[in-house]
Amino acid sequence: MISSGEIEILAHKIFKKNVLSIRQVNRTTIRIGLIKDIFIDVFQSLKDPTKFAFHAKIEAKKIFRADCQPERKYQKLKTFPFSRRKRTALIQFFNYIYREIKTSF
Repeated sequence: MISSGEIEILAHKIFKKNVLSIRQVNRTTIRIGLIKDIFIDVFQSLKDPTKFAFHAKIEAKKIFRADCQPERKYQKLKTFPFSRRKRTALIQFFNYIYREIKTSF
């Protein structure tokens, strides 16, 4: 499991001053609030440490997800996760979201 402290450090490193809040939503989910009403949820299973998911809502019509067990039929999409290792996958997801929204900042 990635600690909430490490998630906070990674969020500030990648999104810099655009991070408005980081809070524990429940035992499995941490929400990162960014400027312009953008948020990212980081979910980690308590029962199975290999299961995780990331979700970002940028606008009403733009939602991005990464999951530790994505469907193979989507592997040609550019958002298909490159890694099943949580920390690596989280960094890749944060960087992908940053590239998608950097013009909003």
